[in-house]
Amino acid sequence: MSIGLALLVSADPATIQQFSLALRELSISPDACQDAASAGLLLKRRKFNAVIVDFQLGEQSGHILDEARLSPSNRTAVTFGIGDNDAEVTSAFREKSQFVFERPLSAQLIHKTLKSAYGLILRERRRYFRYPVSIPVIIRSQSMQEVRCFSLNINISAGGMALSTQVPLLPGESVRIQFTLPDHTAPLLAESTICWSKTGHLGVRFVSISDEQNSVLRGWLSQKLEETLPEFVAGQFQKGRSLETTRIGLSNAETDDVLRTHFIDPAFLLGRKRAWGTPHVAQSSTRLAWN
Repeated sequence: MSIGLALLVSADPATIQQFSLALRELSISPDACQDAASAGLLLKRRKFNAVIVDFQLGEQSGHILDEARLSPSNRTAVTFGIGDNDAEVTSAFREKSQFVFERPLSAQLIHKTLKSAYGLILRERRRYFRYPVSIPVIIRSQSMQEVRCFSLNINISAGGMALSTQVPLLPGESVRIQFTLPDHTAPLLAESTICWSKTGHLGVRFVSISDEQNSVLRGWLSQKLEETLPEFVAGQFQKGRSLETTRIGLSNAETDDVLRTHFIDPAFLLGRKRAWGTPHVAQSSTRLAWN
């Protein structure tokens, strides 16, 4: 399963092929196009965890990176530039991206830079991670009596859920949602707002949920996301967690609770030769990565 989606923009077929292969090796799905117009349409239609732009596109590359930053859905995506052979062109657009791949490109260079940024990409993925479940949901509102429904198609995230139901509710209406996560016994309660409504479907945004229940929900989502990670990533997370457990003297369960309460993702511990390294400048970028 893919852990994220990357927009890849280049007019060079060889570059697209190189990056597509490297991204798939890290379980990131590439969505490639060749010009700014196509990239703009994709940025409006999809949520990307990373945006990779070839500076050989000239002024178009700057426009694409600017559009990503202005996009409500993609403004927090991790951004990469692929350096141009013209140093002046590369320098002009370097500040618009967090990481830069320098030419001449090689599989080793691409993989090394992507791995340095892997934690940021995974953090971005976690921020919008949704997991499909089939669970009973109780909806309470002032306009109607309590409604119990069993939805076979619920996408749940830390910030809300989308569910299938015939309950007639309007966007902006306040409701209380009660549900129990799979393999849990205690129900979760969330004061919520209907954010969209279509025939047979509702979108719910959680407005208020207790710290304890929020921790439970985020912990469960963290576990589900971890299950989708490539084996080498999950292994690094477990190793990092073990070392940090020893460092601060907490049990595994207590460490998990701390990480999940603050929504710190496994990616924070990834891409490093040791669990707690020192920051260094990745490639020629001014942003920090980890050893």
